[in-house]
Amino acid sequence: MTTQRIITLACLAAVPMTLVAPIASGQGLDRFWIGERFGSLSGDFNDPIHWLDGDKLGIPGEEDTAVFDPAGLYVVSFPSNQITDRVLIRSGMVTFDVDVTTYTLLNPLNNTSSIVIGETEVDTAGLQIIGGTLHGQFTDIGLAPGAFGTLTITGPTTQLLNDWQLRVGNQGAALLEISDGATAANGVASIAAGAGSFGDALVTGESTIWDCAGTLDVGNGGFGLLTISDGAQVISDDAIIAQQESSFGNVIVSGPGSTWTILGTLDVGLLGFGTLTIENGAAVTNQIFATVGTFPLLDPFGEFGGIGEVIISGSDSTWTVNGDLYLGFLSAGRWTLSDGGKALVNGDLFRGDWLSLDDPPQTIIELAASGDYQTAAMSVTGMADGFDPRIDLIDGFVPQVGDTFQIATADGGLGAFEFDLPELPPPLIWHVIQDAQTVKLRVGPIPGDLDGDGVVGILDLLALLAAWGPCPDPPQECPADLDNDTTVGILDLLTLLANWG
Repeated sequence: MTTQRIITLACLAAVPMTLVAPIASGQGLDRFWIGERFGSLSGDFNDPIHWLDGDKLGIPGEEDTAVFDPAGLYVVSFPSNQITDRVLIRSGMVTFDVDVTTYTLLNPLNNTSSIVIGETEVDTAGLQIIGGTLHGQFTDIGLAPGAFGTLTITGPTTQLLNDWQLRVGNQGAALLEISDGATAANGVASIAAGAGSFGDALVTGESTIWDCAGTLDVGNGGFGLLTISDGAQVISDDAIIAQQESSFGNVIVSGPGSTWTILGTLDVGLLGFGTLTIENGAAVTNQIFATVGTFPLLDPFGEFGGIGEVIISGSDSTWTVNGDLYLGFLSAGRWTLSDGGKALVNGDLFRGDWLSLDDPPQTIIELAASGDYQTAAMSVTGMADGFDPRIDLIDGFVPQVGDTFQIATADGGLGAFEFDLPELPPPLIWHVIQDAQTVKLRVGPIPGDLDGDGVVGILDLLALLAAWGPCPDPPQECPADLDNDTTVGILDLLTLLANWG
């Protein structure tokens, strides 16, 4: 699937960010939805019988606030375009059947949300949008402590546009779901913005797009979750997972075609606890550098600051960093590559020297029977010294003689590797094969045990002498080349004799 940058915020031409003058507080009226007086709560937005201001009927105007607070489930239909100053959903579950029309919230006050779902500490409210466009300046879901709000945007003709900000859990709890080909576009976005808040965003389904023309912050001060699945796309200028101290951020990108494209930088665990999981064929790309475990605590007595982890799991699951990658920039960070997951770093890979979750390593590579490491688990431009990857065998996988795992490649050279390797059943051992640009692990018998019988003896000596000279291509077909210099010679003979018996 091709990722496209959708700036539907071009609608700003109709609702400019720099309006001539803000509407003074109290200039508009609060209009309350009452539905039918003696029947269903559902009805037509532009029918004045459904609205009440004091004892007066009348639909909200451009300077008014539309308030929906009846309990229960009901549908509000929009047969034509509508404009109000703000909309508040305070109770119940309301569906806006916008169809092919647009509901615009003019609200020009930057310190006031134009769309609020769950405003006060006693509010439990939900809004579902089907078809058409809801266009505001600033959306808050779960505004106050104790408030709970849900927003569901579903269907291929449905759009939520915010010229400025979208907050999923400001001080309260919130759920945002964008699904089935719907589109959301905004400036900056924050999931779990305030301390103690909770925010959960689900972006699911092929052709579903969430476009953030600003930073996407998952777990700013509270507990934030973001799931991108089933072929959905998320685009953001920058991204931060777990920004503030004691915050939690967790992002899962899952399934073929599911993508998160970050046009700038990515920080996983800036000052809080952040995780990014890329699984089942999904892809994450950031165009500038990335850090995992970014800053230490401001408290000099704190043990850690930001703690970050990236997990890349499953064949075709890929993290591409078009810049440098810092594992543990000034705090604690690591990554795990499992079952064929790959990382492509079009820059240099650095291991931080500040703090580590593991001492060593900061890199964990898991091998399984279904894993495909014929291409490198890590492909980088260059790599500093001091990488000590831990190799884990999962799902009961036991490598066999001749199994070869290409761990890393680098255009600009690899630093020294010191592997933490799991035990293999005798007589199998690991062989580390490294040159300036590649490092591989190959499973073989004791050096010199060419027939694999657990003993280095005369048959092995005869096999080595029979293979004397240059190895065929590829060199993996040359088991007698014990020092991996592509030639069977005197050094290989000396190695065999040293392990005789």
